[in-house]
Amino acid sequence: MNFYSQVLTLIEMNSFSSVWYWMILSVSWSLNSHYILGVPFDMVQRAGRRKDADLIPDLEAFTDLSVKRILIISERSGVLFLGAFFFCFSALAILGFAYRVELAQAVFFLLFPLALVWLRSIYVARRFSDTCPRGQDLISALKRHRMFVQGSGLVAITITVIWGMVHNILNVVIW
Repeated sequence: MNFYSQVLTLIEMNSFSSVWYWMILSVSWSLNSHYILGVPFDMVQRAGRRKDADLIPDLEAFTDLSVKRILIISERSGVLFLGAFFFCFSALAILGFAYRVELAQAVFFLLFPLALVWLRSIYVARRFSDTCPRGQDLISALKRHRMFVQGSGLVAITITVIWGMVHNILNVVIW
C-alpha cells in the first residue's frame, strides 16, 4: 500500500464512520461551551470565587468587549449572514436528506445546532448590552448561557450519534 492510499483510507468521505468527524464534533462543542460569548469560562469561575473577587472588573471589561464585538458583527453583516444561513442549511438539508449525501448530513448535524447557539448568543449579547449586568449577576448570566450551550450540545450530539448509528447500521445491512 502506498502513502496516498493510506491517506485516503484515513480521510474517508463516510463521515459517520470516520473518527475525524466525531473528533471535530466533540472539539467544536467543547470550544463552544468553554468560550461563552467569547469569554473563557475559567475566567468566569475564578471571578466567582470569593478569594478571587478582585477579578470581577476584568471579567466585566472582557465581557463588554466581547458583547460589543458580537453586536458589531451581527449589525454590520447580519442580513448577509442570515441569507447565507438559510441558503447553506437549505442546500445541506436538501442534499443530505433528499439526495442522501452523507457528507451533507454530517455537516448539517455539525453546523446547524452551532448556528442556533450563535443566534442565541447574539440575543444574549443584545440583552447584556441593554441591561449591563455586573458582578454576580453577570457571572450567573454567563453560567446560565453556558448551561444552555452545554444542553444544546448534549442534545445535538445525541441526535447526531443516533442518526449516525442508524445510518451505519442501514449501510451494513444493505451492503
